[in-house]
Amino acid sequence: MRPRPPAGLRDTPRDALLAADVRGTRFVLVNGFDAWVDRGRTRDYLSAQRYTPGVVAPVGAIPPATAAAKPWPRLTFRLPGGGGIAQEIFPVPGRSLVAVRWTLPAGSPDLLLGVRFFLSGREEGSLHLRNGVFRMTPEIRGWRRTWRPYDGVPDIAIYTRAAYRHDPHWYDNFLYADGSQESLASPGIFEGTVTAREGLEIVLAGGWGEAIEGMILPEEPVLWVRGKPRGAAKRPGVRPGPSSSP
Repeated sequence: MRPRPPAGLRDTPRDALLAADVRGTRFVLVNGFDAWVDRGRTRDYLSAQRYTPGVVAPVGAIPPATAAAKPWPRLTFRLPGGGGIAQEIFPVPGRSLVAVRWTLPAGSPDLLLGVRFFLSGREEGSLHLRNGVFRMTPEIRGWRRTWRPYDGVPDIAIYTRAAYRHDPHWYDNFLYADGSQESLASPGIFEGTVTAREGLEIVLAGGWGEAIEGMILPEEPVLWVRGKPRGAAKRPGVRPGPSSSP
């Protein structure tokens, strides 16, 4: 059986983790991410990216052991030396809103997870180039980090209990199946502990100012995305907000 490719590979510039529609124009806000597990001196990558001239990096990224698309994308990984971790992505239909969650099997030791997102803020049909205008520095408010990449482009808000370490870099030469290439901005790294009792959740939203503030309640962000399990109706993670248009 042919092994699965690493998670994170994108085939076209239209592939996106977070996008927003504004008056008929679709903006790609967050293209993807790299995630990894740090265990002392060992770092195990759970994803990889494709760069010119067809290089997949980082080398040695762990391919998913299982992959399911329904009811939402879910991957599981077997870690070298034992143990495992699951990654789930919960997109909210019709909203510029998505949650990513990592969980461990019962009885697993705690793991330190790192995540680096790749941002653009471009129209869906275009490509993003390295430039000196993209705003790397976020506005910090509680659990929320908000980026305003360009004038006229929706804000990118990321909610999580994970710590944020500002470490801005440009990543160049992302390669797609049609041969197109682009550069993406990565402002920093989110780091948090995943336990068997409590997973690590990151919620991403696109919009403008108060529209984002009215969209998220960070206490239990995944409950609403997963369909409000019984008993969770009084503690939704996401509430209706005003229009995302400026």
